Amino acid sequence: MSRFVPFAAAVLLVAAASGTALADDAREPGAPKGEHGEKRFPALAAEFRAHVEAREARGRAHLEERIARDKLPAADADRLRAAFEAGTAKVHAKLDEVCADGSVTREEAHQLHAVARESLPHDGHGEHHEHHEHHAPPAR
Repeated sequence: MSRFVPFAAAVLLVAAASGTALADDAREPGAPKGEHGEKRFPALAAEFRAHVEAREARGRAHLEERIARDKLPAADADRLRAAFEAGTAKVHAKLDEVCADGSVTREEAHQLHAVARESLPHDGHGEHHEHHEHHAPPAR
C-alpha cells in the first residue's frame, strides 16, 4: 500500500502541472502567439478551468485503470481515491480563487501548480527515490 499513495499523488501533480501548461492554449480569442510560438496570458478563466478539469478527469481515469490492473484490495483502492480527492479539493479551492475575476494570469497558473505540488506528501518522485542516494545529483 505504501507505494500506491505516492502514485496517486504523482497523478495529481501531473493533472495540475498539465493544467498549467495547457493554460497557455487558453488565451483571449484572436490574441496572437508570442515570439517562438508561446501563448499569451491572461487566459480565459472558463477555458483554463476546462483544461484543469480535463486533466483531472484523465488522472482519475488513470488511477482507476491502475487500481483495476493491479487488482488492489478495496481498502487500498479507497485510500488511493481518498488521497486523490483530498489533493483535487485543494487544487479546486485555488482554481476557484484564480478564476474569480474571469481571467488567469501566468503567475496565477504557476500558483495553482505550486498548490498541487504542496498537496503531495513528497516531491513527486515516489518512495523509490527516497531510499536510493545514488539517484541524487553529485555534490559540488
